Amino acid sequence: MTKRTHTTPPSDAEARRRALPVLTYSVEQLPSFDAAFYNRTRAELSEIAEFTVPPRDAKAFEVLIPEQVGH
Repeated sequence: MTKRTHTTPPSDAEARRRALPVLTYSVEQLPSFDAAFYNRTRAELSEIAEFTVPPRDAKAFEVLIPEQVGH
């Protein structure tokens, strides 16, 4: 079975494929991972609701800040 093309590539497609990636930030500038911070934060969390989206349903949900839901 051959793969069919559904769209026509742009005239500069080959040049785009050869282009080097562009970094928008330097990895060295990112803060180091602080496991203790995340562990403390997780310890203070409490579940107030649960929402399950079945796979492939393409649904969306909105996350409200506590002031919006009265907590």
